[in-house]
Amino acid sequence: MRNYDNEMPGFQVWVGSCEDVMYLVANVGFCLNNDVSSLPPLPLLVRGRRIEQSPSSSNTLYRASQWVEECNTNHNTCAIRKAPLPRRVLDLAQTTTPGTIKRVETDGEHASYACLSYCWGTVLHFTTTKATLDARKSGIDILDLPKTFQDAILIVSGLGVRYLWIDCLCICQDDVKDWERESSKMASIYSNSYIAIAAAAAVDSTQGCLIPRRPPRYVEINLPTSAGADRSLLAFLRPANRAQDVKSYMTFSDEPLSQRGWVLQERFFAPRTIHFASDQMYFECHQNFVSEDRILTNERYFTYWPDYRRLAERTAE
Repeated sequence: MRNYDNEMPGFQVWVGSCEDVMYLVANVGFCLNNDVSSLPPLPLLVRGRRIEQSPSSSNTLYRASQWVEECNTNHNTCAIRKAPLPRRVLDLAQTTTPGTIKRVETDGEHASYACLSYCWGTVLHFTTTKATLDARKSGIDILDLPKTFQDAILIVSGLGVRYLWIDCLCICQDDVKDWERESSKMASIYSNSYIAIAAAAAVDSTQGCLIPRRPPRYVEINLPTSAGADRSLLAFLRPANRAQDVKSYMTFSDEPLSQRGWVLQERFFAPRTIHFASDQMYFECHQNFVSEDRILTNERYFTYWPDYRRLAERTAE
């Protein structure tokens, strides 16, 4: 039996052969139910939580907001400042009627905004063109948008962010000059964003960010206490092929979004990202990479800032 360090709470079981070869036979993780009703100090020792089938559940979205709040409060290397808004953004607070948003033109205003990272798919049915440029200013019915955009609006609004940048809505797709001008700013748009939302599991814009997952099978373990109450601990199997390296979770090599060329720069430049993957939700910033079931490492996969631990000093200048 091999105990994990703090990055992957649980244990591994190995067996040896007569040829001095070791074989991994079990890769077990620990987590708790989302209600965290267990007596202390168990919730402090086991910080991972049960993965629910629906990522749109209140527990899952609340966890996302907790990650962002913790990053804002405790991560000195993740200095978040209000930056100049991109030329066009979706204003989630400006509505003419309930259930609508507006695309607005900006003029150097500074504010927090989110970006969406997603797969277009073979056909994208809702874009901004010369013909629709003015209509987008009047209002966009949220229900007319692809599911991925609808989910992004829900997530971003839940994080308390007013503005959202989505490439196909904020760049005029049939205006060559506009596309060349705005696409050349992609690095600054993502690097100045408050957060990026990555629809990692979706093959196109119709699938959404909040795609149902297939949680692992949990086995409940009751730990008796001297007070007579029970502490419920959940045990589950982690993928054996990821047993040796926490970073194997960070590549998202099997996710559709990782097959898209543009996503490299989007993840590269964004200061922090919430990844909605096929197995669970992950949060990545300059100081942490963490999952719902508490896979944790105090670094990120790759970044535009090679010396990102000085990011706070640079942005404060």
